[in-house]
Amino acid sequence: MVMKVAPSCALAALLALGGCAAASVKDLKADPAATIQFDSQLNYQRLYKNLLAKFNECVGSSTFILSNARVEHALYSDLHEADISYVMDNMNHNVYYHADIVGNKETSHVTAYIYFGAWKRVLDKTQAWAEDETSTCNGSAETPAKSSS
Repeated sequence: MVMKVAPSCALAALLALGGCAAASVKDLKADPAATIQFDSQLNYQRLYKNLLAKFNECVGSSTFILSNARVEHALYSDLHEADISYVMDNMNHNVYYHADIVGNKETSHVTAYIYFGAWKRVLDKTQAWAEDETSTCNGSAETPAKSSS
């Protein structure tokens, strides 16, 4: 009997058992596998709202037998800053993804980090998810449905 396993399930199992990630956001920023940076004309709060909504929809939180994965986030209105992280607690506290969003009068700046190479697909979608609330989980804009006449 051959058992089929979805790639996302296999990755989840690997992460739950492996614990291959940074112990803190500070550690992640010190030695990331990859980063992405971009400036946007959108307000930092709009970027935060869009990115958080897509992150929850497309990555989400999970509870496994030996671990708990979740999206952590904070909005600091007085500082014009926000952050979003994906963390997993198993034997340790592990941080796999983190995004910093900083706003000023004219633009906002986003820097996102990953610790584990398998998260590159999420990193590559960060800008589309943050700037376009109509983007899909694949990071592209949704195509309007064709009307039938």
